[in-house]
Amino acid sequence: MTSLKIAESFTKRHNVARLVYFECFDQIEQAIHREKRLKKWTRAWKIALIEKDKSGLE
Repeated sequence: MTSLKIAESFTKRHNVARLVYFECFDQIEQAIHREKRLKKWTRAWKIALIEKDKSGLE
């Protein structure tokens, strides 16, 4: 997958080229709440969350 990296953004600064996890929400407030909760998680917990659903990406 090719990344354009046009804008001065997080993805450009951190050389992000691949989406490894996402969740869908009906309301933006739900998505913001979930993001704030995930930010408090440890790196190990986040990796475990990604690995749990990774089988569908390969």
